[in-house]
Amino acid sequence: MLASQLIDTRFHHVSDADISGRITDILIDDTLDDVLFLFAEVTTTEGTAPLFISPSVMNWHAGELQISAEADNVAERVRNVISKNDVQIDYTDLPSTLIGPFGNTISPAMIAAIFNRNRGFDTPRPPDEARDGLLFSELKGVGISAHVGVFGHVTDMVLLDSLKQISGLCLTTSDEEITTFLPEQVNVDRSADGQLLLSAHQSTV
Repeated sequence: MLASQLIDTRFHHVSDADISGRITDILIDDTLDDVLFLFAEVTTTEGTAPLFISPSVMNWHAGELQISAEADNVAERVRNVISKNDVQIDYTDLPSTLIGPFGNTISPAMIAAIFNRNRGFDTPRPPDEARDGLLFSELKGVGISAHVGVFGHVTDMVLLDSLKQISGLCLTTSDEEITTFLPEQVNVDRSADGQLLLSAHQSTV
């Protein structure tokens, strides 16, 4: 199936009706071969929290996606994320700037945003073994360069039904044609400032 089809797919637990969720992103390794984790919003009786979930505990059954991880473990992980986030500051209604009595300018909104970021209220960090991975949302839209310049842009990925591996990258070329590259036909690198760089092997184009 296509990665874009998996995004927003809902799932439920194989035995606990109180656990359900929705896939929001896919974390893949830097060789573009393997799916490391699925990023999902998981809901339990405690609430909803973002979690990285191994594809090894996700299975298709009668056309529906199920999670088979131990229910108590899932509930505990959700509880831990919620307890960490329970003091997050909503800075959307705070003023962008305030001028103090001595002319000093401060930004309550920026201070609150920095507080939230430092407390880890953004996307949770992936597990240690997946720190070098990249998200599908980051990969999508990135140009693939070749000796002729930018050959095309990544528009999707083809996943095996096991959701553990990638069988192809879907590209839209500069001529608006859609083609598929094998993962091994693409080199992955990053610039000094962390920007994702993709290039095709010369024998490919």
